[in-house]
Amino acid sequence: MSVALFHDIGVGLFVASGATAAGAIANSLIPQWPRIVRLALGEIELPLQVSDGISHPSTNGSRHQRIQKQGHS
Repeated sequence: MSVALFHDIGVGLFVASGATAAGAIANSLIPQWPRIVRLALGEIELPLQVSDGISHPSTNGSRHQRIQKQGHS
C-alpha cells in the first residue's frame, strides 16, 4: 500500500512540475508571439542601442541635473 502511495505522490509531483514548466514557458512566449510571427514572416527589426535604455549622469535627464535646474544643491 505504501509503495502505491509513494508512486501516486511521485506521479502527482511530476505532473505538477510539468504543468508549472509549461505555464512558465507559455507566459514568456505569449507576450512575444506577435513579434515572433513578424520575424518569421521576414520583417526586419532595427537593433536597439545600449544607450537607448540607460540614462547616464552626464545626460540632460539625470536626477542630479533636474535637481540643479530646480535650484536645489
